[in-house]
Amino acid sequence: MIGVPADAWPLVVGGADEFGGQDWVNDAPVGEANYRLLGGKLPQAEFNALDDRFLRRYFEVVAGRLPHDDATLRALAEALGLTYKVHFDKRPALPAPYALTERLLAELAEDYSPDLVMIGADRVLGPWADEPISREVRRYAAALAAFIPCMDEGGTAVARWSNLEPPPSVDDRAALRNIQLAPPTLWSVEGDHWTPLLEIAPRRVPTGPVKAELVYLTPCPARFVVARVYRLADETWRAFAPIVLPVAPSVDALRRRLTLELWRVRRVERRTTWDDMLRRRADLVYRLCASAAWRQRTERPCLGLPTPSFSSPS
Repeated sequence: MIGVPADAWPLVVGGADEFGGQDWVNDAPVGEANYRLLGGKLPQAEFNALDDRFLRRYFEVVAGRLPHDDATLRALAEALGLTYKVHFDKRPALPAPYALTERLLAELAEDYSPDLVMIGADRVLGPWADEPISREVRRYAAALAAFIPCMDEGGTAVARWSNLEPPPSVDDRAALRNIQLAPPTLWSVEGDHWTPLLEIAPRRVPTGPVKAELVYLTPCPARFVVARVYRLADETWRAFAPIVLPVAPSVDALRRRLTLELWRVRRVERRTTWDDMLRRRADLVYRLCASAAWRQRTERPCLGLPTPSFSSPS
């Protein structure tokens, strides 16, 4: 839950990522072998100490106690080889045999990792989780949480389901894989024409109409949506967990915050693409969009947390 004084009412959230200081999602072992494979030459003890300093500094930044353009964080990232240029997937967007529903994925989360149903709304929706939102919005949050790597060695609820004996059908697994490979992003929507506002690989951009069962955080026009979009075998496109935002967050602010996340994810694999990071941190993409929209809608000041700078880390 959001950390504010016990006597604070109404709930007030500032510009910092209110979950950033407790973000345990991608705490995989650091990829020292990957660092050496790509030419890293620091001694092991120095490498480990540098990585520890980077991670501690990163949490200070995303919690709002240091600015996003913190020079020390960037210097640590450069020393660890994390600031390699941003690049996108070149893999083709293969079609899914059919669409899987958000209800099915929410049930997978409940069956194979019950805690996700409780934490999913917080991790995906941020402050909206404490608002009187609809059951459908909470179901979409649970469906997205099925992909959160919250188990030992990065395990997920969908991975547990995929590894059942006997396994799910080939088509079921292919349909799930297509959702998983679709990077979540912020979209501008005009009818069934969807345009990404936050960049993704060109091959992942819909070339035709997008079918979507939209849910709303609050009554508003369907102009800005955060969702994963993938292609089906009949050459149509489908949105997974499309949540309508009442206002559009700053794309520049999203890009700069997610650049820091790309550095963090690259601790494990330094060749990670922008799309890989969006997939891995789908909950963060949704939460940043939703939290920014919540702050703009309420225009409430920050309480007890400093608001970080959105100056570019580049």
